[in-house]
Amino acid sequence: MGCDMQVFCEGFIDEGLGKNWINIDHWFRSDDFSEISLDGSSSSSGFNYKDINQGRRNYHLFYLLAGVRGWDEYNSYLPISKPKGIPRDMDPFIKSYYEKFWEIDFSKDTSDCHDASYLTLKEIKDSGYADPMLTKGWVTEEGFEEKLEGMRSGKYIFVNFVDIKEPVERRENRVYREWTEVYNNYLIDLINIMEKYKKEWQIISDEDIRIVFWFDN
Repeated sequence: MGCDMQVFCEGFIDEGLGKNWINIDHWFRSDDFSEISLDGSSSSSGFNYKDINQGRRNYHLFYLLAGVRGWDEYNSYLPISKPKGIPRDMDPFIKSYYEKFWEIDFSKDTSDCHDASYLTLKEIKDSGYADPMLTKGWVTEEGFEEKLEGMRSGKYIFVNFVDIKEPVERRENRVYREWTEVYNNYLIDLINIMEKYKKEWQIISDEDIRIVFWFDN
């Protein structure tokens, strides 16, 4: 069964009544007279829609963000954080919207939605996964040649590799290689979009912008 990530970006912003976490990408307030309310009634006036994840289903990214679609005992490159749950201070409109749309009860683990969490831009950067790093594993010769060609031309190509912690039998017909580059390029895309929002909303600190996310099967 496939797994998707529901993700949106929040900024810790002062709207005149003190600082609060408000959503700034999925459904964000684009004027002072938005016609949307917490009971779910709305019109399009005052809101724009964006998707920070761009509809991607990348299981290597899912594992880095929350340990989803992966096992720690078989991975040398561990998640940035284990799932922390939905933050209590998240944007109330977004929480209300998704509870109704997905029929989620965040107090129970009975729905297809799972592994809710949140990460600040600082946490993502501090993980080191956005920086070039030594990666090592067992790859097919053809796949590695394609990756090397991509690296020479400045194009990111992910090579499917067997981690050195995985069972030996998975190395069949593969060769051991080491290379240095960003571990997951989608994480770079995520950071770049958050940086863009940070500038647009005049957010100073990397701790004042975060993604809130969960997964559904």
